[in-house]
Amino acid sequence: MGTVSRCLGIDLGLVGGAGLAVVEEGTPPRVLHTVALPPGQSGSDFLEAVKSLLWEYASNLVVCERPWTGRRDPRPNVGMAQRERLGLVKLACERHGLPKSRLRPIWATTMKRMVTGSGRASKLQVGSILRGILRIEEEDEHVLDALGLCLAGLQAERVRKAGRR
Repeated sequence: MGTVSRCLGIDLGLVGGAGLAVVEEGTPPRVLHTVALPPGQSGSDFLEAVKSLLWEYASNLVVCERPWTGRRDPRPNVGMAQRERLGLVKLACERHGLPKSRLRPIWATTMKRMVTGSGRASKLQVGSILRGILRIEEEDEHVLDALGLCLAGLQAERVRKAGRR
């Protein structure tokens, strides 16, 4: 029997708030903790929230949303804010001693495809499936995205481990 994986999922948030979630691998996966960070959260508060979850739950995998870098986006500061938050996540992981290989940024469409079967699923569809799988009543869209990132990360980790056998 292998070690139980705990994944910290981080929705960097396009506008405003962000979401953090810790999920433990299992059947069904178990939600250990969620945090909805409000809009206007400072970088230092975001960093502290990430660090505290890493230390409290000893996550051995961190999956976050890959920052959007679309050239056609009329809001270039949104991508910059996401990249800043990703930098803070990297800093928290480094301070925690987590190897760089255990931080996995993934596209939102990849998470949607792994959770629902379609990379074009709506937030409502993703949320509905997550509520069923995880047996939760969460409504915050950032937290739901963080939970989806956890499940996608844990699924990718199972596939990676199976390939090594």
